[in-house]
Amino acid sequence: MKSALFLFTPLVLCAFAFAPTPAKEPALCTVQGQVVEDPGAKPIRKVQIQMASLSEEQGEQSVYTALTDAEGRFTLEKVKPGKYRLFLQRIGFVGADKHTDRLNRVRMSLNLEPGQEVKDLVYHMRAAAVITGKVVDNDGDPEPNAQVMVVRPRSSPRSSQFATSGFAQTNDLGEFRVGGLAPGKYIVSATPTMRTRLTLQTGGQTQKEENILTTTYYPATADRSQAVPVEVHAGDEVPVNIGLVSTRAFHVRGSLDNAVSAGHVAAVVLLPKDRTRLSAAFKEDEVEKNGSFDIAGVLPGSYSASVILATSGVPETFGAVSTIEVRNSDVEGVHLTPVPVMGQIRGQFRMDDGSRVDWSKLTLWLDSDDEERANLMSYSQEGISSDGQVKGDGSFELKKVPVGRYHVLVNSADRSLRDYFVKAVNLGGKDVGDSGFAVAGGSYSLDLIVSAKGAAIEGVVVDAKNQPVPDATIIAVPDAKRRGRKDLYQQDTTDQHGHFRVHGLNPGDYSVLAFEDLEDDFHDQEFLKSYESRAQSVKLEEGGHESVVVKVIPASDEQ
Repeated sequence: MKSALFLFTPLVLCAFAFAPTPAKEPALCTVQGQVVEDPGAKPIRKVQIQMASLSEEQGEQSVYTALTDAEGRFTLEKVKPGKYRLFLQRIGFVGADKHTDRLNRVRMSLNLEPGQEVKDLVYHMRAAAVITGKVVDNDGDPEPNAQVMVVRPRSSPRSSQFATSGFAQTNDLGEFRVGGLAPGKYIVSATPTMRTRLTLQTGGQTQKEENILTTTYYPATADRSQAVPVEVHAGDEVPVNIGLVSTRAFHVRGSLDNAVSAGHVAAVVLLPKDRTRLSAAFKEDEVEKNGSFDIAGVLPGSYSASVILATSGVPETFGAVSTIEVRNSDVEGVHLTPVPVMGQIRGQFRMDDGSRVDWSKLTLWLDSDDEERANLMSYSQEGISSDGQVKGDGSFELKKVPVGRYHVLVNSADRSLRDYFVKAVNLGGKDVGDSGFAVAGGSYSLDLIVSAKGAAIEGVVVDAKNQPVPDATIIAVPDAKRRGRKDLYQQDTTDQHGHFRVHGLNPGDYSVLAFEDLEDDFHDQEFLKSYESRAQSVKLEEGGHESVVVKVIPASDEQ
């Protein structure tokens, strides 16, 4: 509504006289420090420093950069107060006492109060190790363009997550070099880019058996469980040579129950169920016009098979997933039925108290309960709209959603919404937020109720001597009945004082865990179960706030 005060000069003056004083900008901060080598404390020059805000409004993130001088010192000036993630990176070096991410950057959190001057920070880095070597085929000839992977072995047999530390491609001489490695033990593998088919000779007679060169783990095995870890120390250059091994491979043959319709291209895709196999790439074959297919070079194992139909190269629909077991012979007579059905989901966000919100700050997507379906969706993501931006009025639409079971996930990078949480996901008058819901074709209408009264947990992470632990990873895990909802999990990193805070939590029971160095997928139920006895239990009411002290789980204790 427009004001009419311009008609009366005295009132205008009065309005100016009582106008609120503009909020004073908080005092800026300064961060100074030095990066030195460990051991020896020799200054490291040309270290790239980057500090990125973790607490700014969406689209207003502050980033500050610097480069260490000859004395290893750096200064970041005129820094806005708030919580930051600080990154240090230098080719040939890795962190000595801090976390290192997959880009070989040292990372840590820093919380700055208005006007604070942080001085005399000292960060340690050490010389990185290198693994170098050569990959040859089973005749001893160089294998060019082979993919070499260097990963950290996981002690827990249930883990299928790999901390990839480096990779390289062999040159025309079969040589490779992987640098930037932190001290420790690594599994090294090599995968030939082109599978080589070999004809075996036995007793002078040709066998109609197909063999291929397969992913080989150092020193010479196709079985990851038999790999020998390679140990490296700071500054080491360790030679590792790999001779690729060949293994028997088989065919999977079959047909589609329905002929391929005109204008469509069909493909059958095999995805290994054992995700611990690094060689578990998709195997596929284009279906012939008569509906037949022949997938070659399939290694023994258990696979999920599915059909993808496409028009003009864009996937449109999935077939029903079937399980195929490949043992000691070719698999014949597989019949798959394409299911030309996808769902469409429309919905609406609204506040539980009826207040108005700019919903365009939210992003919504679907989390598949079926891991095989999720992997297949990732493989054929073109043309599939299972995520999207919410409109300002709270409406949204998801098209071409494959059949399956899903949970709704909602996210926002806007700090003003950090205390908001999805209170209910209604479908047909029933709240399916915890249970998820099934899509089997047709249209679905969701009603999402949001509350601004999310609960919060804050506290301090301490070590065995009750000293604060900076840069620890905190996870807040919902009770066992709700662990299928990934939106209920929260994660944070402690600042330089060991402090953390997680916002926007749904009411209920939670377990709080703190890890010195967390690399596993913390949604994994087996992983969580192994640490239940070390969790801090918290019960949250809507809008509630709880403070806790959490003992850190040292990296040496992580499974």
